[in-house]
Amino acid sequence: MGTLTDDVTRLHDEIGGLRRARGIFLENLDEGLAAIQSGVGMMRADFRKVHRQTAQQAQSDRKAFVAGLRKSVKNLQKTVAGLRRGFAADIEGAHRAWLGKRTGRANAPGPTSAVEG
Repeated sequence: MGTLTDDVTRLHDEIGGLRRARGIFLENLDEGLAAIQSGVGMMRADFRKVHRQTAQQAQSDRKAFVAGLRKSVKNLQKTVAGLRRGFAADIEGAHRAWLGKRTGRANAPGPTSAVEG
């Protein structure tokens, strides 16, 4: 055979080989893409699971915080109420000490006027 025939035969073989290589490459690309898509799907599912767990834990933490806060506020209200009663008793005691012991306000003499006219 002549050189032209050899060259055309070689070119035909190269084209066939490249076509097969492209087919194998595309198959591998499809397999890789499927693996990546599967991995991404699993990763997204894991993200959703972790997000749900985190949200539940955060909600539980918030509920515990609010319950503790409510308990603290109630204790603080009791403490303040006790302090207010104590202050009121102190003020009443000071009032009695300053003005003297009285049985009631209705029996108390009114203010005296320095100037009588």
